[in-house]
Amino acid sequence: MFSIPLRFLINFSVYWSYGFSIPIFILGGACIMLKFYQDLIFSVSECIFCKIVKGELKAYKIYEDDKCIAFLDINPINPGHTLVVPKKHVENILEADDDTISAVFRAVREVSKLLIKKLGASGVNIIHNAGRAANQEIMHLHVHVIPRYDPGDIGLVDWWRKNVKKLDLEDIYRRIIS
Repeated sequence: MFSIPLRFLINFSVYWSYGFSIPIFILGGACIMLKFYQDLIFSVSECIFCKIVKGELKAYKIYEDDKCIAFLDINPINPGHTLVVPKKHVENILEADDDTISAVFRAVREVSKLLIKKLGASGVNIIHNAGRAANQEIMHLHVHVIPRYDPGDIGLVDWWRKNVKKLDLEDIYRRIIS
């Protein structure tokens, strides 16, 4: 059995980022970085979107039906940036059944209409990243609905890496649900 003497354990930190953890152990000056993917660490009950669906975590919900919910993204690209999520846990569109995909995209259409009407957007971008290679960060199917107000308001190349402006989600939420 492998054990680490306490005197060699200088620092232990757990970093939580986008649904998976990265434990970092610094032992005697050497840094060993281990990355455990969500499937190994998290059960469905610990999925952040499943917790939002169950009401265990607060979210600015702007739409709900029997199969989906939609809530404001906490790191919005533009005012009203919304995530549409099926209530049933499924990793991405490649794993979803036809009924789930249909329900999600019906909800995407309704949310898009709502954002255009309530926020005065001229259009929307609809984006889904399927898998880690496509930069899917939360391993629960979700579709980004990003309102567009001006063709140059955001660039879609590397949009997820840009420093987003902090928006008043409470104010945007009130404007949408009013």
